[in-house]
Amino acid sequence: MFRQDGNIKLIDFGTATRVDNCRRSTVGTPWYCAPEVINSEEYGNRCDIWSLGCFSIELVSGKPPFDELNDIACLFKMAEGKPPLPNDVTPLCKSFLSDCLILNWKNRPTSSKLLGHPFLKMEEAQEEVARKQLMEGTQRIALEKAHLDKIKNSASIKIKL
Repeated sequence: MFRQDGNIKLIDFGTATRVDNCRRSTVGTPWYCAPEVINSEEYGNRCDIWSLGCFSIELVSGKPPFDELNDIACLFKMAEGKPPLPNDVTPLCKSFLSDCLILNWKNRPTSSKLLGHPFLKMEEAQEEVARKQLMEGTQRIALEKAHLDKIKNSASIKIKL
């Protein structure tokens, strides 16, 4: 959720679960699901870092990676890894997204390490530009009914609109 003051509140659609140890079950929305989850490989908390990267792509571009694909085609693309990065973002933003989307989950940064990324440590002026970019992307999301319908009809979640 994007608040009017520019702050972001992450919300859950009911698929969240506590992951203390490595898991192998597959759960999630295709556009945010890490390759190791899709491929039923062992995974840990860093699959959430991948999801954060995908969600961040949506925040800055107005659409998730592989938005043009249906659920199944998206799963195949995500299983291969490396969703395309938006072209119209700063180098720091691209660096942040690239770190989130490292294919081998064991090489992805932890959430603690990611909090130290320069993109998240920007000066106030740069922060305002990034916030504006996020708000513009979020406004595009709100206007895209087709995107909401795609998520609503996804096999992994059901939303009543």
